[in-house]
Order: sequence, then structure tokens, then C-alpha cells
Amino acid sequence: MKYEALIFDLDGTLWDANRQCTEAWNRVLNRLGYERRISLEEMNSATGKPIDEIIEELLPGIRQEHSDITLLLNEMEKEIIGGSGADIYSGVKEKIPELSSFYKIFIVSNCQEWYLKPIFLPPGSLSVPSCRAMKGKARPPNRAEEAPAQWSEQIFSQGI
Repeated sequence: MKYEALIFDLDGTLWDANRQCTEAWNRVLNRLGYERRISLEEMNSATGKPIDEIIEELLPGIRQEHSDITLLLNEMEKEIIGGSGADIYSGVKEKIPELSSFYKIFIVSNCQEWYLKPIFLPPGSLSVPSCRAMKGKARPPNRAEEAPAQWSEQIFSQGI
């Protein structure tokens, strides 16, 4: 069987943004006057869950005082990750472009729309001549029979 495309999840496969997310969350907590700080270990343990679940797990009850906490955290993550990217794993910058000469490359994530773009931006960016980045949507459990394509949207493409 010959494959035409490769699909990679962004977080935990191509890069690790937990250090940057931890910094962003702690900046927001500081600006709001909280002494609480999130540790990298806490962020690592919560990664992969939807942001609202992470907020409730790591900052229980904060929505009662700050209903806009999701927006505040998202904007700070966007500022930090959008400005400097995240920690791209060793070998990714070399292998993905090499693989793209043989396969179509798709990068997917269940993240916010903006989050897929920084991996392709300097500094330390991934250079892939042809790539599609796709943002997944949470699939409701009672609709598991639907095709995955119905639960994703293309964010941008490069050269495809």
C-alpha cells in the first residue's frame, strides 16, 4: 500500500508549547492580582483537554470572578506563542520538509485557530513547501458515527 499523505498532531508530536502556556497563564494571574501560579508539571498534566476543562481543573472557581478568563488566557498565549513560537522537537525541522517531498503533509490540532500558524513563522519555524493545517472540533459523543472530515476545518494551506 502506498500512502499519499501524512497527518501529524501539533502538540506533543511536532512541538511542546507548555512552557509558553504556563508563562502566559502566570502573567494573567499576576495581572489579575492572584498569588496562585501554575507549574509546568500542572500544565503538562492538563495538556490535550479543551481549554475550559483545563481552566476548571487548574483554576477552579475563577470564572465566578472573571467570566472573561478564557479570553484573557487565550490573548496572552497568542501574544507569547504568536511572537516566539514554541519548542519544536528535535529533528522535526529537518524531517517534515524532507517528508513533504514524498507526501502531502497535514498538521492537525484541537486548538484555537491562531495556534496552528506560529510553527510556520520565524524564529525557528518549520519550512514545509506544501502543507495543510487543520483545526479539529470536539465531536459530540452522540455523533460518533459521523465522518471526521465533518469535524475539522482548514485554517490555511501552503502550496497545495
